[in-house]
Amino acid sequence: MTTQLELHSDEYGRIYGAQIHDSRLEEFAFSDSRDALCIRLRGVTGKRTKVQLRGIVQLTVADLWNGAILSDIYVWKVSAVPDASWEIPDSAWNVLFTERATKEDALRLAKQIANEHPDAYLAQFECSYGGAIACVCDQIELYDEQERDQGQILKSHTQDRGLEITDNPPRDS
Repeated sequence: MTTQLELHSDEYGRIYGAQIHDSRLEEFAFSDSRDALCIRLRGVTGKRTKVQLRGIVQLTVADLWNGAILSDIYVWKVSAVPDASWEIPDSAWNVLFTERATKEDALRLAKQIANEHPDAYLAQFECSYGGAIACVCDQIELYDEQERDQGQILKSHTQDRGLEITDNPPRDS
């Protein structure tokens, strides 16, 4: 079962309420032809969260390793990213333009993006281990993905066939 979560962020742009801190990045699926990115996370409690980004304008994935651990996700409207973030080397704009532009060019490109896509978002996936992701996109959605209990799957599968499974094994007579 999948439930869409409301997107809430604090005064720093950090997403809260989705229990993603220290989540393990389980799946990374990017489609350039559909301008979409899907990231699935598994939290320390086992809870799964899906982050769906659509209308990708720019994307940088830097040094992503298998087993990456997500620290936080930050989201801002492109026109409302704090200016002070430019002074933080691994902040969203800096990650987005890493290896692509000088600082001066990056400032110009960020302003250009904000002018051309005023309703877009700048999102940053900050990993405490294993990489960084920055993205400008039109839409961001978070989903709580509850896995069906394997027992429930087996039970419904066997009930369809007229079988019954119980927790009590048969006793030898």
